[in-house]
Amino acid sequence: MQSAIRQFLGHCPQNADASHQIVMGDTDYDYSVLGDDLDPDDLYDEMTQYTAKIAKLPPLLPPTKWAVIKTHMLDILCKMVFGSNNIETAGGGINTTTDLCQPFFLGKSLPVIETIDEKAPDYKALKRHLINKNMPADAISVLRSHREITQHAQAARHILVATFLDGKDLSEKLILETHRILTHGIDTEQGYSWTQYSGVYRQVPVAAGLHGFPPPEQVPSLMRKLIKSFRADLEDAAKTGKMDPVVLAAKYCHKFVNIHPFLDGNGRMCRLVLNALLLKYAGFVVCLGLDEEAKDKYLEIASAVSMAETGGGCGDWDEDDPDGPKCYKGLASFVLKGAVEGLRGFCDLLEGEECDGGKV
Repeated sequence: MQSAIRQFLGHCPQNADASHQIVMGDTDYDYSVLGDDLDPDDLYDEMTQYTAKIAKLPPLLPPTKWAVIKTHMLDILCKMVFGSNNIETAGGGINTTTDLCQPFFLGKSLPVIETIDEKAPDYKALKRHLINKNMPADAISVLRSHREITQHAQAARHILVATFLDGKDLSEKLILETHRILTHGIDTEQGYSWTQYSGVYRQVPVAAGLHGFPPPEQVPSLMRKLIKSFRADLEDAAKTGKMDPVVLAAKYCHKFVNIHPFLDGNGRMCRLVLNALLLKYAGFVVCLGLDEEAKDKYLEIASAVSMAETGGGCGDWDEDDPDGPKCYKGLASFVLKGAVEGLRGFCDLLEGEECDGGKV
């Protein structure tokens, strides 16, 4: 796994699927969601500048440079897990998340823990985090938080390695496998055992506030349609030789979460799908929800587009288009902003004038 992690962490833009030219989708971004100061056109230009310049890095870097990059990319992957958990008010703090995630991203296979020593630093840190969040902080809750971190890291490694390193496409099988890992050993807050819902499409209705998701009997066919639509998009990209990977990732993140195929874990799964597609086709991942402002903005966008899709109010829709309205445009803009911020951090780390893109 060490050689895979070197490839996984060291030169992501260089190793991404290079069979398509990265181009910006003409009508796939929301130009108002980021405010007046940020324009998706400018951000996209900056993103492509960064990825092109990073791709020019030599295949062999000095050990000292590689060590710095490896540490940085491990940090990014751990923040990816932390931010996604933070959006769901799950897991623990950033330091605990980093400590627990790193072994998995370095290739270690560790069992799902059954107990935590109450004197252990992880236990104390997780308990303190739960108390600060005004959440239950008994031993069962601490154990749940621990698993929400470690299982998330294992699930992330599974789907990212499968798509990026093993060359697999997104599929129902991969989604079900990843969800099974993500939720292993974690019962729902409503009392459902993980053995009832882990890696299995839901069989009960679910809703988020006033927004109801498709009835359970429609989930299998909707998931098949999602994969069929994804494959059609890949075929179109193969024909044209062009792709907007940010739009592709945002589109299927949005489609997935609005099917809500599982009883629990849908939010974290949709962001794993998002980052698996970004890594495979663009060469980077994004960290969403790292602070309360970013969390609130993400949830605001997700809630608005879900309600708009229900009411058919997304606009820019050709009625002959089987995909329907482009309700993912706000998410695409938000992900684009996160991509630029992350790529700039990587370039700053390299301390080279070859990575001197614009500023967000």
